[in-house]
Amino acid sequence: MNEFKKNIFKKRTTDNDVVISIKSVSLGYAATIGSDACLDFDVSPITRYIPISEGGFLTTSLLYQNSKGTILAQAGYYSDGAKWRYWNESIFTSEGFC
Repeated sequence: MNEFKKNIFKKRTTDNDVVISIKSVSLGYAATIGSDACLDFDVSPITRYIPISEGGFLTTSLLYQNSKGTILAQAGYYSDGAKWRYWNESIFTSEGFC
Protein backbone atom coordinates (compact mmCIF):
# COMPACT_ATOMS: atom_id res chain seq x y z
CA MET A 1 0.00 0.00 0.00
CA ASN A 2 2.78 2.45 0.85
CA GLU A 3 4.49 1.70 -2.48
CA PHE A 4 1.33 2.66 -4.37
CA LYS A 5 0.87 5.86 -2.35
CA LYS A 6 4.37 7.03 -3.26
CA ASN A 7 3.41 6.87 -6.94
CA ILE A 8 0.32 9.09 -6.77
CA PHE A 9 0.70 12.66 -7.96
CA LYS A 10 -1.74 15.55 -8.27
CA LYS A 11 -2.26 17.66 -11.39
CA ARG A 12 -3.88 21.06 -10.92
CA THR A 13 -5.60 22.54 -13.96
CA THR A 14 -6.89 26.05 -14.59
CA ASP A 15 -10.49 24.89 -15.13
CA ASN A 16 -12.08 25.72 -11.78
CA ASP A 17 -8.98 24.43 -10.00
CA VAL A 18 -9.75 20.76 -10.71
CA VAL A 19 -7.24 18.32 -9.26
CA ILE A 20 -6.50 15.14 -11.22
CA SER A 21 -4.61 12.31 -9.56
CA ILE A 22 -2.01 10.58 -11.70
CA LYS A 23 0.18 7.54 -11.08
CA SER A 24 3.46 6.28 -12.44
CA VAL A 25 3.74 3.27 -14.75
CA SER A 26 6.82 1.41 -15.96
CA LEU A 27 6.80 0.94 -19.73
CA GLY A 28 9.04 -0.17 -22.54
CA TYR A 29 9.60 2.41 -25.27
CA ALA A 30 10.63 2.30 -28.91
CA ALA A 31 10.43 5.02 -31.54
CA THR A 32 9.58 2.88 -34.57
CA ILE A 33 8.45 -0.72 -33.83
CA GLY A 34 5.92 -2.02 -31.29
CA SER A 35 7.76 -5.30 -30.70
CA ASP A 36 10.90 -3.33 -29.75
CA ALA A 37 8.90 -1.57 -27.02
CA CYS A 38 7.92 -5.03 -25.72
CA LEU A 39 11.57 -6.06 -25.52
CA ASP A 40 12.55 -2.76 -23.93
CA PHE A 41 10.05 -3.34 -21.12
CA ASP A 42 12.16 -6.27 -19.92
CA VAL A 43 15.55 -4.65 -20.52
CA SER A 44 15.25 -0.97 -19.60
CA PRO A 45 11.75 0.26 -18.73
CA ILE A 46 11.04 3.97 -18.36
CA THR A 47 8.56 5.76 -16.11
CA ARG A 48 5.56 7.58 -17.55
CA TYR A 49 2.39 8.85 -15.85
CA ILE A 50 -1.34 8.24 -16.40
CA PRO A 51 -4.56 9.46 -14.73
CA ILE A 52 -5.70 7.10 -11.96
CA SER A 53 -9.32 7.57 -13.03
CA GLU A 54 -8.56 5.98 -16.42
CA GLY A 55 -7.42 2.66 -14.98
CA GLY A 56 -4.17 1.22 -16.28
CA PHE A 57 -1.94 1.51 -19.32
CA LEU A 58 -4.26 -0.49 -21.59
CA THR A 59 -7.29 1.73 -20.90
CA THR A 60 -5.81 5.20 -20.46
CA SER A 61 -6.26 7.87 -23.11
CA LEU A 62 -3.49 10.10 -21.75
CA LEU A 63 0.23 9.61 -21.26
CA TYR A 64 2.46 12.14 -19.50
CA GLN A 65 6.22 12.61 -19.48
CA ASN A 66 6.36 14.19 -16.03
CA SER A 67 4.83 13.51 -12.62
CA LYS A 68 2.96 16.83 -12.62
CA GLY A 69 0.98 15.81 -15.70
CA THR A 70 1.88 18.98 -17.55
CA ILE A 71 3.98 17.51 -20.40
CA LEU A 72 2.57 14.87 -22.73
CA ALA A 73 4.87 11.95 -23.50
CA GLN A 74 6.84 11.86 -26.74
CA ALA A 75 5.45 9.96 -29.71
CA GLY A 76 6.34 6.31 -30.06
CA TYR A 77 5.48 2.77 -29.07
CA TYR A 78 4.95 2.00 -25.39
CA SER A 79 4.54 -1.45 -23.87
CA ASP A 80 3.60 -3.02 -20.55
CA GLY A 81 5.26 -6.28 -21.60
CA ALA A 82 2.01 -7.87 -22.79
CA LYS A 83 0.73 -5.30 -25.32
CA TRP A 84 2.15 -2.31 -27.13
CA ARG A 85 0.30 0.91 -27.96
CA TYR A 86 1.33 3.72 -30.32
CA TRP A 87 1.09 7.23 -28.83
CA ASN A 88 1.24 10.18 -31.28
CA GLU A 89 1.78 12.86 -28.61
CA SER A 90 -1.95 13.40 -28.14
CA ILE A 91 -3.81 10.07 -28.48
CA PHE A 92 -3.17 6.34 -28.77
CA THR A 93 -3.79 5.31 -32.37
CA SER A 94 -3.00 1.59 -32.56
CA GLU A 95 -2.08 -1.40 -30.40
CA GLY A 96 -0.95 -4.99 -30.65
CA PHE A 97 0.20 -7.99 -28.64
CA CYS A 98 3.83 -8.58 -27.74
